[in-house]
Formats: sequence, C-alpha cells, structure tokens
Amino acid sequence: MKKLFIIFILSFFSIQGYAGSCPDGSDPVKSISADGTYFVYNCGNNTNNNVTGQSGSSTIGQSIYKTITQGDAEIYEAQMLLNRFSYHVGSPNGQWTSATQSAIQRFYQESDQSFDGKWSSQILSDLKDRRLITMPRSGPLSFAEKDEMLDEIRLKGNDILKVEKPWYKLNQLKFAVVTSNEVSPPFCYPTPQDCSDSGGIYTPEPSNIVAGDFNGDGLQDLAIAWEYMIHTTLRKQTPSHVRFYLNDGNNNLISSPDIYALGEVPLRHKLYRMTVNDFNSDGQDDLFVGSMGVIMRIKDKGMINDFEPNLLLLSTKDGKMEDASHLIEGQENGGMIKDYKFSHATTSGDVNCDGFADIYTGAVLLINDGTGRFSNKSRDLPQGIYGNQKANAFASTIADFNGDGCGDVAIHPNQKNNKCLDVSKRKTYAKNILRTKDFGLLRQGQYES
Repeated sequence: MKKLFIIFILSFFSIQGYAGSCPDGSDPVKSISADGTYFVYNCGNNTNNNVTGQSGSSTIGQSIYKTITQGDAEIYEAQMLLNRFSYHVGSPNGQWTSATQSAIQRFYQESDQSFDGKWSSQILSDLKDRRLITMPRSGPLSFAEKDEMLDEIRLKGNDILKVEKPWYKLNQLKFAVVTSNEVSPPFCYPTPQDCSDSGGIYTPEPSNIVAGDFNGDGLQDLAIAWEYMIHTTLRKQTPSHVRFYLNDGNNNLISSPDIYALGEVPLRHKLYRMTVNDFNSDGQDDLFVGSMGVIMRIKDKGMINDFEPNLLLLSTKDGKMEDASHLIEGQENGGMIKDYKFSHATTSGDVNCDGFADIYTGAVLLINDGTGRFSNKSRDLPQGIYGNQKANAFASTIADFNGDGCGDVAIHPNQKNNKCLDVSKRKTYAKNILRTKDFGLLRQGQYES
C-alpha cells in the first residue's frame, strides 16, 4: 500500500508539472481541438499545431481532454487513434517514435497502401477516415431524458396479471422506454460470412441492469446501460448511454438525466457490463461500465476494430454522479488502458486486501487506491491470463473462495476451461492448477520479491 501511495504522489506532481509550464517557462495556451472533442494545451514554440483557440466552455466531459505541452498535437492524436485500432504504440506523447512509425506502417500495409516512413498530416487524416466510432464521448442531457411512459406491460398467455400467490403481488412500475429511428446499413454478424443485405432499424436494448442508491436518499434505484443493435456498424444518432431511473418512493422509477453532475451524458458506441461499488469511499454507490467498442465484420475479409475507454461514474456529496473515467490509468486524457480491447464481463471486489473495491474487466486488473483512482496491475495476473484476449472473460465475479479474507476472481474465459484466479498476492503466481473436466482452480502462489 505504501508503494502505491508513493507512486500516486509522484504521478500527481509529474502530471501537474507537465501541464503547468512550457520549456521557455511560459504558461501553455488552452484551446479546443478542431473537431471539438478535447482540450489542447499548446506552447508558443509549437509551430505544427493547426488548432485554433475558441472561447467559452467545452461541450465535453472531464474525461476527454489532453494536456500537451511538448511534442506535436497531430502526432499525439494519431497515436491515440492507433491505440484505439489495436496498433499499440504505448502512451501517446506527441513524439515521432519507432513504435509509432511501425504501427503506421502496419496500418497502411493492411489497407494495401504505401508508406514512406515519414510523418505528414495526411496520416492523421487517413486515421480519422478509418474510425468506426465518430460520435462524441459526451452529449446533452437530452440523450437520457425520459421518453414515453409505459404504465403497464401487457403479458402474453393466460390472464397472468390476475394470478397472485400469498408470497407475491404483481406491481408494474411506470417506466420510461427508449426508442430509435436510425436505419442500419447491411452488416455481417457474428462472422464475416454471416451477412445481411438489409439492416433495418437499430434496436435499443438494455444490455445490463444494476441496482444501487445512486443519489444517496436511501432508496434503491436502477441504472441501465442502453445499447443499440446491431452493434458492429457505424452509428451517428444512437449513442449508447447509461440512464439512471431514480426511485421516487411511490412505485415509480423515473429516468433522471439531471443526476449527471457536469450537465451532460457520457456517450460510447456500446456500453456493456456494469458493476456497482463504493469506489471513492464516501459511503455511496458508484458505477463502472465496461465498453465494447466496434468489432466490424467485413464480408470475406475479416474484422477491423475501434475500441473506446471504459466509463467510471463516481458519486458526489450532493447526490450526483460525475464522470471520472480519467482516473483510470491509461484513460487520463481520453486514451485506452494498456492491453485493453473490449469488456464482455465486469466485476468488482477487494482483491489485494487493502479494504478498497478493485475491478476486473476485459482481461485487465484495475487496483483502487480508495479515492476512485485506479492503477493498471494486469501484469500481476497469472501467466497465460495477462495480455491474453482469449482469456477475456464472458462472465466473471469476485469473492473470497479460499477463505483468506481477500477477493478471488472467477472467470469464464473465451476458451474451453473455466479458471478461478487467486490474485490476493500481487506478485508472481504458481502454476499449481487442480483440474476437473471443465474447471480449474489456480491456487495461491508464493509471494516473490
């Protein structure tokens, strides 16, 4: 715990110093990017930045901003896009690195184009054209305003509404529904060979539903991650978002977009599995949502990807929920967690015995410092799990299975055998696996310095 605290302090001062001054000692000039999706901090000697300053407040959330005071803003943005497309270049820094050059080389090779190995603004333009996700990462509260209200759901079959037992009574809540009128193009799913010539209307679906007291009034509320299917194509009008349905105490769950502290709704292409816990240690429920991004199937060719950051919403003292996605290592400036692609399962619990709820999502392990700031400790996972997307869980949970007081991660990976991972020790783990026909238990390994 002491090591984590020291690292946090050093990182804090490093970030503050980096964004606080230019090489000549002057303060950087804050402006908004040309496409309006992030803040840019430019020094006077940055001659390659074609970003014009704009006055007024931004329409984006806290989680989407840059703090560039060195390097080239265009190269930085290109590096961000390369990471989204799984051409990993490490942490974006605005510098023309060999990793960046190699990633761009692969990008052009896979699109059957030539590349001379030199940076140009055309590269950024080509990367932007390659995007499968173009919608902003946040939008007005109207995205989560209540639509038409359904007073009653008509159930099929016999007159089930009149059937009651001594131990239950059917009570239907008034509920806001979500609609769509955006037309989908032709698509292929689940494989590049399974193609439809017509798409139809994108269908809104509640991909995950969780309960929690999100406004601190002592009543149980609902949070629903609304997605739109088919999810493997580019959309522009129907961003995935979380709606909070607050309990009014009178058998109603009311869609309440005003719970968002910043006056805007975080948006993604596909928000998926959710987990509720008190991540910032204030005694109120918080919410983490794993994102899926886009995995587009192309007929007879294969698949291309465009992934997005996950969503972290932390409670505030005045009963609001605030976008704190930037508190996750790798997502500080709207970027990606290292080695993260997509999250088909998400769970939370205390895996390192420090009393704070941690997160396992998309084959990555995020360790909480107790304030809602998460460090990527995926390298502490057992060999064969870390960095292995085939081990990306389709289902997972955290509980103390071996009785040592620490949380263990049980996952159902995308392969034949299930595995139960004891991650109560945060160093190296033994490969002592007890196997049954379809289940393996990774026993507690030795702690190595």
